[in-house]
Order: sequence, then C-alpha cells, then structure tokens
Amino acid sequence: MSFEYKGAPPKEESEITRRDVLKAGIAGAAFLLGARIFTEDEKDSGKIVGEISEVNNPEKIIDEMEKEEIEREQFEYEEGEMEYKIESIKSLGDLLDFDKKGPIRLDREKMEEVKNYWKEAYAGKNSELHKSLLDGYCEWGYWRKYTEQRFESVGIPIEYALLALPESHWKVDARSKSGAVGPYQFMPETASKLNLKMNKVIDERRDPLKSAEACALVLKELHGASKDWNVALSGYNGGFAWRFIKEAKSKGKKTDYETFLKYLEGKLNKIKNDLIDNELEHGVKRGDNIFKIASFYGINSQELCKINGIKNGIIRRGQELLIPTAGLSRQAKKKIFAKRISGFSENLNYPAKFHAIQELIQGGKVRKQYEPINFSNKEISGREGGRKEREYIVAKGETLFGIARKVNLPPQKIYAYNKKIRNIRNLKPGDKILIPPAKKEKDMISDKSLVWEAKKRGKSVKEIQFLNPHVLNIYASLPNGTVIRV
Repeated sequence: MSFEYKGAPPKEESEITRRDVLKAGIAGAAFLLGARIFTEDEKDSGKIVGEISEVNNPEKIIDEMEKEEIEREQFEYEEGEMEYKIESIKSLGDLLDFDKKGPIRLDREKMEEVKNYWKEAYAGKNSELHKSLLDGYCEWGYWRKYTEQRFESVGIPIEYALLALPESHWKVDARSKSGAVGPYQFMPETASKLNLKMNKVIDERRDPLKSAEACALVLKELHGASKDWNVALSGYNGGFAWRFIKEAKSKGKKTDYETFLKYLEGKLNKIKNDLIDNELEHGVKRGDNIFKIASFYGINSQELCKINGIKNGIIRRGQELLIPTAGLSRQAKKKIFAKRISGFSENLNYPAKFHAIQELIQGGKVRKQYEPINFSNKEISGREGGRKEREYIVAKGETLFGIARKVNLPPQKIYAYNKKIRNIRNLKPGDKILIPPAKKEKDMISDKSLVWEAKKRGKSVKEIQFLNPHVLNIYASLPNGTVIRV
C-alpha cells in the first residue's frame, strides 16, 4: 500500500462540518425532502476477483426493493418530529401549491427547474450541502477509478458511479433512519439478494467497491426494463418507478421519462382532488394501526373506525380505508397533502440531484480529489494461531474459585470455558481444565484479524481500517475466504 492516509479532507473554500444528506437537504419544500437516505474482490489492474455480478434472479431484487419502498414511503418519519413545510421556492412553488387552481403539471421543463434548484444549493447557496459535496467528492478520489471499473464491468456508463454523492456524500459508514447503509445505501433485504454479506464482523454494504458493483447491477436491471436512465435513477431511489415500469409494460405503454412524469402527475392530482372532494383513501401497509393512521391524518381514531365499519380496531394489510376529511380545515388538508406527497420527492428529486452534481463536476465547480489508493488483496485462510487458552492441572485442595483468584480471572469465565467438564464445580486433583487468555479482549489479537495484518505489515490500524470499512470488528477472526485489502 503506497499511500498516506490523510483522514478527513482539508479545510478549504467555504467548508463546514459535514452532516447527513437528508438533514442537509431539508431546507427545501416538502417535495424536496430529499432522497431515501435508502446495495478481496477488488478490481485491481483490470482484474475483478469478486463474483457479485452473478445474481441468479434480478427480478426478485426489483421486487424486494419495490416492497421496501412501498412499505416505508408513507411513514418514514419519527412520531411528532417530522415537519411538513412548503416554502415559496420559485422553481417548485407552482408545482406543489395545494391552493392553486387547476391540476399539477409535471414535464421535463419543470424537472429542469428542480435540477437548477439543486445545482444552486450544491454550488454554495446551501452551505451544508456545498460542504458535504466538496468533502464527499474529495474522498471519493481514493476509490473513484475502482468504482468506475466496477460500473464498467457491469456495462453501466462510468459517470453513474458518482451516484454515491447524492446518496450519501460518499460516507461509507452512512446509515439512514430506515436502515439503508453504505455509500450506495442498501437495505438489508436488497443487499442480501445482491450477495452482499452482513454479519457481526462484516457488512459489505460499507465496502466501496462491492456496493458500487451492486448499485451498477440494480441500475442495469432498471435501465434494461425502462430503456431510460432518468427512470432508472428514479427507481434506484423510490418505489414508484418500479411500479410504473410494471404497469406500463402490462398495458403496452412506453416506459420513458416523460410517460413516468405523467404517471406521477396522475397520482399527485388524485391525492389533491380526493382531499378537495373529501374522498381520500389510505391503503393499509405493514406496521399500520388505527391510532397511527389517525394521528398521521390528524383525525379521531373512533371516527375512522366508525366510517369504515372497523370493529375492535382490527385492520389488515392491503385494506383500503376512507379518510374522513370533510371536517378538516384547508390548512389541515394542506399538511396532509404535504405528508402524502413526500414519497414522490424521492422519485422526482433523484435524477435532478444526480444531474445537478454531474454538471457541477463537469463545469469544474467541484475539482479537488485525493489520488487513488494502491493496494493488494489478501484472502484469509488457514487455522488461527496467536494467543490461545492454556491447560491447567488441578492440584490438591484447589477449587474453581481458588484457581480463578490465582490466574486473576472471573470464575464465571473459567466455568464458561469448561462447560463440558461434568465436575467443573467439584474439581479433583489431576483434573485438567482450560484457562482462557488472561488479557483484555482488545489485546487478544487474532492472527486472522485486521489488527494483526496492520501489526505484521508495520502499518497503522487507521490505514488498514480505511482500506476495509466493511470489517466491523478489527479484532475479530475473519472467516476463511474473506478478502481484505492491504
């Protein structure tokens, strides 16, 4: 490894502390309540060691991602903490104005305005987003050529590797409230379908290159189904695109971006018109209950049960409930409207955010990047050596507690190490027991761990951690077959 780990990017320009992308992007309208913040085998010198690209059934991946988005798009908020706010933003005010007469209209011109909004924000109008973009782009330089190689190997244009910037601002340890993890933000179910390992020791969603290839695979399926990159981007970050593709194909319709915008336009107008006409419906989703739904809409739970003929508050998934909104003020309806359309923002914002960042990079507004790191791959194999337990022969008069005091260990630890010995509580002279390693857990270094590799190679632990962010426990013994970067 021939690079010097520099840690966080240097302080320069108008940089401030980087924060989570959702919090940074919340300055816009409810429509702009940004993305989901929602998927060694390195490709070194042109050679891919990993095998993640061999996914048996990509259709199941699409179904899984769609299911995840459908189930969380309406209630992805913390009780009592979510704010519903529509600001007077020139590019989006007309688009989302509940009070404006006439239907909502979506087209490429409107989306161009949304892109320009994000472009101005990332260019410096929003200092937090600007800082996050500068930091993320800088750190992405370490991995850029390798992520681009992964995208290229799957057959995806390399510019889509920068998708991690709007996703997480290149934070390998990013975790959303929904549980999406890593630079490309994968939920557990989708990651599993994409062969990304997740356990107490390893989470490959945090692996810059494996998660990059997983992202490329998802985009490949979406683009293959829609033949449109903007639809593919929307689908990566929202559930509506997945459903649109299925419905359009079943009806023999086009799956291009313009048709997708009209699809969303129709759904948005239905929500608006149903609220105005007091005919709003709610489809029961996993995790719903009467009190949660009533609280979401700001209505009385007993009235909700009465109008829907619900007994004992029991509802079932997939059930359609009529929401009694006739008695609500127009202001209350506006709040409900903002809540109901928040899920649409993921689908509509994502292509705009991606292209905004892409244009800033292409225009030279974001330039500074670290040089690519150099590394080699090592596969963990063989039996573990290092510090082991030792055998102890019980002397006359010795007890478990006496031996524990003698070796300066808790008796419970010795007992746990020797559970299979029937008379462990009543030892006799000549009995053999095992004494576990005496030092603290941090000092019990496995020779199949990251820490051991660092010591063996004379490298700092920070360097080896930086190369392997997917390893959660640097002291743990890694399973045989695990490939690490050194």
